[in-house]
Amino acid sequence: MRSLLQKLVDLRPGEGKRTALMSAYLFLIIASHNILKPMTRSLFVSNLGPSQLPILYIVLALTGGVVVVVYLRLSANARLDRLINRTSLFLILNLLVFRFLLSLEAQASWLLYTLYIWASLYGVLTTTQFWLLANFLFNAREAKRLFPFLTTCAILGGIAGGYIARFTVRLVGGTPNLAFFAMAFLGVTTVLMNLAWRSRTETPKPGRKDRPVESGESFKVVGEVFRLIAHSRHLALLVGIVAFTFMVVQIADFQFIAFASQEMSSTDDLTGFLGFWVSNLSILALIFQVLFANVIIRRFGVVATILFLPTILLLSSVWVFFSYGLVSILTLKIGDGAFRHSINKVGTELLYLPIPAEIKRKTKAFVDMFVDRFARGVAGVLLLVFYTKMGLSVSHISLIAVALAAAWIALSLTTYREYVNSFRQAIHKRRIEADLVNISIDDENIIRTLIRSLTSGNDRQVVYALRLLESVKKDVDLIEPLRRLLEHPAADVRLHTLHLIQQHEYRELLPEVKQRLGDPDELVRREAVRFYARFADEPTAELLSVWLHTPESELREAALFCAAEDPQLARHLITPQLIDSVLHSTPRARAQLADALGELQDEKYNVYLLKLLEDTETEVRRHALRSACRLTS
Repeated sequence: MRSLLQKLVDLRPGEGKRTALMSAYLFLIIASHNILKPMTRSLFVSNLGPSQLPILYIVLALTGGVVVVVYLRLSANARLDRLINRTSLFLILNLLVFRFLLSLEAQASWLLYTLYIWASLYGVLTTTQFWLLANFLFNAREAKRLFPFLTTCAILGGIAGGYIARFTVRLVGGTPNLAFFAMAFLGVTTVLMNLAWRSRTETPKPGRKDRPVESGESFKVVGEVFRLIAHSRHLALLVGIVAFTFMVVQIADFQFIAFASQEMSSTDDLTGFLGFWVSNLSILALIFQVLFANVIIRRFGVVATILFLPTILLLSSVWVFFSYGLVSILTLKIGDGAFRHSINKVGTELLYLPIPAEIKRKTKAFVDMFVDRFARGVAGVLLLVFYTKMGLSVSHISLIAVALAAAWIALSLTTYREYVNSFRQAIHKRRIEADLVNISIDDENIIRTLIRSLTSGNDRQVVYALRLLESVKKDVDLIEPLRRLLEHPAADVRLHTLHLIQQHEYRELLPEVKQRLGDPDELVRREAVRFYARFADEPTAELLSVWLHTPESELREAALFCAAEDPQLARHLITPQLIDSVLHSTPRARAQLADALGELQDEKYNVYLLKLLEDTETEVRRHALRSACRLTS
């Protein structure tokens, strides 16, 4: 299992078990939710009709936030693993009770309302608990590498769940019996969660809690976010975009369910249809994300990214109005189900970039807890007035979506202009945490701003711009700015310049990088050796062998460390004779040898590390101790 994971994701030592357990956990959580979604929707609409859906949306908007706050209050003093165990057991018991009640009173409206609302909250609670656990088990750097893989597992879980509902609904004896799949999956996730909890490799660090946020603190966050929105035009516009998104997609979802209920003759047929398209839309989202989303972002930038979904929904709503039928309704639903979770999600994340990390965290929590539900509630009110009360047809409801989508597009254009200004200010004030940027920055205006920052007289400003440019995957010509920065007087600037040159594989800069092989800074020399050995015409092993036996001690030490990074090369190049010669060399060389042995992480070199731990020089012993700690971690 671990070898398979290593082929799919960049795993480091000690991460395999946690990643495997958490990916299976998320897969099953999303699969169970996508089984319950078609099940509860078909039961509700088949028995009560689509005219009751607007009322349901309003009730869900009013009760959802209350339930979350009550949950936070009840769980404030619970340890995270115990909280998840108790919640999972409670949800399984709920499903048993619902299944029993459905066998007695399948037509009871209160039961169908409760079940639909419960299923919606089920998805919120289980996924929220998963990400709480994930943020506890993985640090920021691990999360940046591994969370995209976990997200892919979530998409695959969504695909599996919908197809299970589609192809087993009749085999298990009808729609209500699909609940048993959700119970089984939830039971397995409880086991996986406990195994993942036990596999954690470190105690909590400051800022990483094993308890959820207290409800009192959540109210403070809400008040603070309101104040921030009142004083930040960028935040206010961003929240407005999110609100319009949820309103339009809620109307699109209503039209899809209403159409399906008119076309399907039985509850089981409706369940199968909804499950089938839940999975198909997940597949489309995955394909679009892999093949097209990055192309659109790179070629057309942020503005096209944030305009894509509202434009698609506006055009498909117009199509539904003029040609109401399966194809137009599916096109509308594809806009919601596929594009919202791919390109639109990336666009929203890009809009969050200029916002400081702590404010971003609080704003996202506010959006998830209140803006989502408020916007869906507003959509429910609109549908209640125009569909349930006034009697407009499903096709004519598209006119409301068209008006909302047009406003959404106008707001997006205004937000983009504000985004560019906010980004420039954030770069100047260094408010963006470069280590936490986990999406590509491909907007031309932002890239130009970053390139201009490379000419700043402030060394920290230059380093900051270089670190942000590491998130740029677009084919941007950075050769000349980086060529100049290789001669920069600050070692930190030269180091991050080499990082960027390595990332973009700029072979054109090999002559300039060669000059850095003798750089006075140790870390710069190492990075120069890495790049030159990788991209020079001479074979890597041959170059490193020459450098390992050069009389230039500083180049030899850098080559020693870089050779240790590749175990296959190290076995041939770092010989006992070479190690013995370094052991009798300068204290600086012995300290570098200690670093290299720690990088190797091979027990056969432990005897040399023990000698270094007993070295007469304090600095050498410190390096050896650090490497020994790496071997035992």
